[in-house]
Amino acid sequence: MSKEKDLYNHALTIMVKHGGFITTKQLIEELEALFQPTGHDAKILGGRNDSHFSQIVRNIVSHKKEEGNIIHSGLAEHDIKRHGLLITDAGREHLKLIR
Repeated sequence: MSKEKDLYNHALTIMVKHGGFITTKQLIEELEALFQPTGHDAKILGGRNDSHFSQIVRNIVSHKKEEGNIIHSGLAEHDIKRHGLLITDAGREHLKLIR
């Protein structure tokens, strides 16, 4: 589970579960509980207090200008003030299509 794009649909689903918005910290916690990272993903990054997996989750925001990213694609919005992600109507429609 070392790829950011593998988390997108799960992240959108979790946003819905939380009423549409979730902080990045909460999203990391929810996805860690879901995937229970092991091996490389569970390793703590050098000089940091967080794992490789949590960095992958944070990259959803960091890579928001990259094609294919859920923010770039309009499926979610980054709420800078609340430090989290908000699912858009397009994101909700996307989830309906993949189910």
